[in-house]
Amino acid sequence: MNKRVIKIVLGVVGAILVGLLIFVSIMFFTGKWDLEIVDGEVTVYINPDAEDSYAQAINKSKTTHPTDIFVYGENCQFRKEVEYVKISKLCAEQVVSNKEFRVIVINDLNGELNLTDEDMEFIQNFVCDEKHMVMYFGDSQFDKFIEAGIISESSISSREMGFVYKYHELPIMRIAGIWSYVDNEVYMNENEELLGSAIFIYLGSYYRDYDANGSK
Repeated sequence: MNKRVIKIVLGVVGAILVGLLIFVSIMFFTGKWDLEIVDGEVTVYINPDAEDSYAQAINKSKTTHPTDIFVYGENCQFRKEVEYVKISKLCAEQVVSNKEFRVIVINDLNGELNLTDEDMEFIQNFVCDEKHMVMYFGDSQFDKFIEAGIISESSISSREMGFVYKYHELPIMRIAGIWSYVDNEVYMNENEELLGSAIFIYLGSYYRDYDANGSK
């Protein structure tokens, strides 16, 4: 087998492996597949409720856990059932709400935003003083979040391309990774619903924690 044939074969095998990785990532990320570890044995199984997990979280955001969602930056390709407000500036006047839960989603996956010191001050106040949540998707503004003291270089892994900043009594528990470079590759090339799914699957788990602990 000559070098040219070997190169073609390796290219085909590589493409298949990448496709499988993307497929598996989608299945686990959306919850259609789940895994269970018992006594060191890993079992992968199909979650019969997974298809509705996104819809269930949407329903909770409208009923049992009334939530206002504000989107800054690019659109998030939500399902049509999602109710949200597109804002043009990070300020108190644009996130007025009488609902218990408020979430600001900053979509900077195209790297076009330029967050200011005033924006960072508003984000800090929105989370730490008003006890709400901010989700940032992207990586171009990480340095500004670090300078503002919102995240540290060790608070999220090098694989992350987005995070949740939420109120918690312990500052070290206020940051959680929510979006990786692999997720972003899938979103950009294979599944435009993945971003909205990630947001609402996280909110669904947040609502469950809230019900269990009785506070934000």
